[in-house]
Amino acid sequence: MDPVKAARNGKDGALLQLFDEHHLALFRFAYRLTGSVTDAEDIVQECFLALLRPGCSYDPRRTPVRTYLFGVVRNQFLKRRRKNNLVNTDGPELWHDRSPESAALHTERADAVAHAVMRLPEAQRAVLILAHYEQVPMAEIARVMALDVGAVKSRLQRARKLETNACRVRAGPGAKTMNDTELDELLNTWSTPPAPASMRECVRSGFAAHAKQSPDPLRRITAFLPKVKKSLVAGAILAAAAFFLAVTLALPQTRKPVSLPAGIPYIVDSDVVRYADDGTFSVEEHRGSYNNNGCEIGVYAVYPSFLDALQHALGMVGAFMGRLTLPFVVSPELLKKFTSAARVSAGAEHGFALGSGAALINAGCVYGAVVGRETILGHPTVAVQPNLSEHERVTFWMAPDLGCFALRITVEEKQPDGTFRLVIRKQALKVTWNAANHGTRNSTGGL
Repeated sequence: MDPVKAARNGKDGALLQLFDEHHLALFRFAYRLTGSVTDAEDIVQECFLALLRPGCSYDPRRTPVRTYLFGVVRNQFLKRRRKNNLVNTDGPELWHDRSPESAALHTERADAVAHAVMRLPEAQRAVLILAHYEQVPMAEIARVMALDVGAVKSRLQRARKLETNACRVRAGPGAKTMNDTELDELLNTWSTPPAPASMRECVRSGFAAHAKQSPDPLRRITAFLPKVKKSLVAGAILAAAAFFLAVTLALPQTRKPVSLPAGIPYIVDSDVVRYADDGTFSVEEHRGSYNNNGCEIGVYAVYPSFLDALQHALGMVGAFMGRLTLPFVVSPELLKKFTSAARVSAGAEHGFALGSGAALINAGCVYGAVVGRETILGHPTVAVQPNLSEHERVTFWMAPDLGCFALRITVEEKQPDGTFRLVIRKQALKVTWNAANHGTRNSTGGL
């Protein structure tokens, strides 16, 4: 059984097994993000206890548990920084286990490295820590950061360049450069303190408290039926569960097509990731789509559960009924404007209209303020932030050579303090051209 599922079913040994396997790497990551043993300890404990909560979005079919936990640590750090203005202006708490004779020089170097890493922009710092100190593969870092592999490599290169400038320790008089090996050796001087032994007991205590607050559902049901034998109630529950499972398996599920129809020029495979308030995240939809005259057309969608698929199906029925009645309730001019609009999707619950599709293409995909340019999966994109809502900030990375297809979309909610919290991220993983139209040509993000 999946250890997370076992822990949710009341087995504390499963949660402690997860803790024993992953807490050291998570603590090192959290410590190097925060520069504080206390903050790192709190973040790691919260990271494991979050797995027990009903709203936890972890899905073992979509994300390895280590990748998910690294992502939760980073999101918890960002959440704390937004809420408490978590900035360690005094530098990180340094630690060493060397003799007094060698400690002075070692501490001086470690102090320079630690301060240089802590001064990096958060995204570059997280990538550098995961890649150098934790030896996490690029594809896994991309999932943790919700970026494509190319963006991860770019941030790592910038981080190491800044490190070279900030942490240079000259090999001799007149030395001005530092090669990769020397930089790696210098980075390794910043060690982390041991993880506090009390963390494990705190996680165990948190598990026990959660178990008291969340009693076995069977007990809650049978508490109202004292005269009914528990075995009969359990049998009825199992029969109902079996029936529901049978219905779930019997209903058709949306699948990725084996080949593309001739009329589709290309297909973009994307993941739609949702971020919860507690820093956890999950892939809520995997979809394939393309653009036609500036409008995104869905080809397939895969959801992590039957209920998600059912909810999306009900939404599609509502949208279909709306389109059927639209010609009878609006003028021909408005109907033409609606059908020619540039529509972009960031999941089942987030659709956006960006004016006329033809106008968007003619404008080079510029709709709103241009905030950057980036190459994603080999396709140049322009990043724009239209003023769609005072409560949200939405950024689209659109590729002109794909008819202004949005290869990345981020939706951020405005917080009471004026900052923005990421809630939805749509990220293209692969672009596949239709062999019938263009020959075989793939662009892969490696996620």
